Amino acid sequence: WPCNGSCVIQCQLVRNQELFSRIAKEGSNVLTSVDFVSELLVQCSQQRGLAEVVRSTFCFDGDEFYVQPMEGIKGRTFMEVLFALPRVIMIGVVTSGNQVELLPPMDRRFKGDEQLVLLAEDDSDIPGEATLNTLEQCVDPRLLSCERSQGLKPTPPKQQIVIIVGWNEMVSAMLVELDKIVGHGSTLVIHSPVDKAEREEFILKSQVRRKHNCKNLVVQHSQGPLGARFLLEELPFAQADRSEERRVGKECRSRW
Repeated sequence: WPCNGSCVIQCQLVRNQELFSRIAKEGSNVLTSVDFVSELLVQCSQQRGLAEVVRSTFCFDGDEFYVQPMEGIKGRTFMEVLFALPRVIMIGVVTSGNQVELLPPMDRRFKGDEQLVLLAEDDSDIPGEATLNTLEQCVDPRLLSCERSQGLKPTPPKQQIVIIVGWNEMVSAMLVELDKIVGHGSTLVIHSPVDKAEREEFILKSQVRRKHNCKNLVVQHSQGPLGARFLLEELPFAQADRSEERRVGKECRSRW
């Protein structure tokens, strides 16, 4: 049970994820929501306004997810259909074999028997047929060819100073995600009343469990009460690229 179905397993501790994956049946997905939230928090700090997009997508106000077939998409690419649907946002495809493809390649061509995964304020906003024009009529061609013609490359990560005020186990996942996006020689300052030696031991063990040794981040610890103003004033907030305030065991309040 279920016949030809799938099972989603919520795993609290990342160190148990591999164990559950071995036990679970084929086609099961083992998720660690704490890691997902931690990584999302770091990624949202990279782009102003991204946190509001995430909030709007996953909260119960505003747009909702719909899966619906649509006429007139056969032979068209994902990008052409994407720009041909007013008032809705297409984020994926469900194939005739019930396989879900989220954010497929823009040149993916529709066979015509797929269903579309859409974000819309209401189902009445979803058209029954895609009114398709050529892509050049929908979007400025210069925008489509800009990256190809100029050979743009991603900007290399820069050296940064990041400050975290507070402490909980989410730090382990945040540390890995931060190390991936900051430049070599970046500094992470963690201020918390938790003993420095305890924090260092936790970080060391968490990197072993996650099989990731930080190559770009240097971690510095500051110890003291979270509300001690004289200690907070000693932290390098003026030089920091981002900072985050956390309460141990409480909901995070982001200041990135």
